[in-house]
Amino acid sequence: MNFLSTYLDNRELAILAWLIILFMFFLTKKDIRKSFFNVIKSILKKKILVLNITMTLYVLVIVYGFKSIGLWNYSYLSDTAIWFFGVAFVMFMNVNNAGKDDFFKKHLIENLKLVILLEFLLNFFVFSFWIEILFVPTLLFIGGMLGVSSAYKKFEQVETLLTRILGVIGLGLLGYTIYKIITDYQSIFTVNNLILFLMPIVLTILLIPLIYFYALFATYELLFLRMNYIIRDDTVASYAKKKTFRSFLFNLWSLKDWAKNINISSPQTNHDVIEAIKSVKLKRA
Repeated sequence: MNFLSTYLDNRELAILAWLIILFMFFLTKKDIRKSFFNVIKSILKKKILVLNITMTLYVLVIVYGFKSIGLWNYSYLSDTAIWFFGVAFVMFMNVNNAGKDDFFKKHLIENLKLVILLEFLLNFFVFSFWIEILFVPTLLFIGGMLGVSSAYKKFEQVETLLTRILGVIGLGLLGYTIYKIITDYQSIFTVNNLILFLMPIVLTILLIPLIYFYALFATYELLFLRMNYIIRDDTVASYAKKKTFRSFLFNLWSLKDWAKNINISSPQTNHDVIEAIKSVKLKRA
C-alpha cells in the first residue's frame, strides 16, 4: 500500500480499489467470466498481440527518452497509464478510421479540449481516500445513468435532472479549484504541473506516426487481398500491387480512395489499372 501511495493519489487509489472490487465481482458471474476470457483470447491472437506489443514498446521508448532527459519520473506513471488506455489504446482500436481526413485532427483536438484543462485543474485537489472511495462511484453511477437516460426519449426528465446534478457538482468542484488557485497559486504554476498538462498532448502527437503506419500497413494488406479476388489475371494482380505501392507509397488518404474505387473500376488489364489510379489521383489533386 505504501508503494502504491508513493505514485498514486487518493482518487487514483480509490479508482484502483473499485476496479479490483468490480473485477472480482464480475469473475463470479459465469457469463461475464466467459466473455472476459474470450476478449483475452482475442487480444492474445498473434497478429493483435504483435501490434499491442509494438505499441507498448514504442510508448516505453518515448517514456524512457523523456526520463533520460529529466522530463518523466515515476510520479507520472498513473497519468501515463490513463493516457495509454484512454487515448492510445482507443486510437489503436480505431486505426481503420485513420484514413478519414479528420481522424488525427479529431484526436488532437480532443486532447486540447477544455475538459482536459478542467480535469487537469480538478485533479490538483484530491480529497481523503474515504471521501474519494464514495465520490468516484457516485460520479460513475450518475454518469452511467445519464448515458442510459440520454438514449431513450421517455427518460428525458431523468436526463435533465442528472445533467443538472452533474452541473452543480462540476460548478462546486470548479469553484473550489478556482479558490485554491487564488489562495495557493504557487502550487499550481510549477514546472511539474506544466509537464502534466502537456504530457498527454505530446504523447498523442508522438503516437501519430505509429498509428499512421498501422493504418497504412492494414490498408495495403486488405487491398492486396481484395485484388486477388477482383482481378482475375494473376499477372495483372501482381502488376496492380506494384503499381499501387509505387503510386501511393505513404499517402494513406489517396490509398483509401483507391481501395474504395477498385471495386467500382474492377480493372482487368494493366491499362485499366493505370487509368483507374490516375482517376483517383486526379480527385485528390
